[in-house]
Amino acid sequence: MNNSTQSFPVVSWRELQGNKYIKAIDPGMLIKGGLPYIMKARAIGTSRHGSEPVTVIFDKEYVEKWITAKLIRPLSNYGVDYVTNLVTQAWINSNYSLESLIADSTKSLEKYEE
Repeated sequence: MNNSTQSFPVVSWRELQGNKYIKAIDPGMLIKGGLPYIMKARAIGTSRHGSEPVTVIFDKEYVEKWITAKLIRPLSNYGVDYVTNLVTQAWINSNYSLESLIADSTKSLEKYEE
């Protein structure tokens, strides 16, 4: 479901039933107040039959929990040093330059700080 100007009930990702980490992470989730996304979902305490369109707010905590569920937990047997090195190597192999990282971080640091 795409985002539009239509108004739907607003819920936090914490209130969703089922797999809370189905939505891919997005840099907008790190902005103070989070990223609103319109989707069909069931909030905790609502009927299990059918889902309704709602505006779900995904925030920094969602990104942290997503990383834990999708990366850290599955690779935890390898230890923090191995996983950190793996992520570093993936970053290097992605060809995302250090200069780009520094420029992006410097340019938009204010919006990520709470």
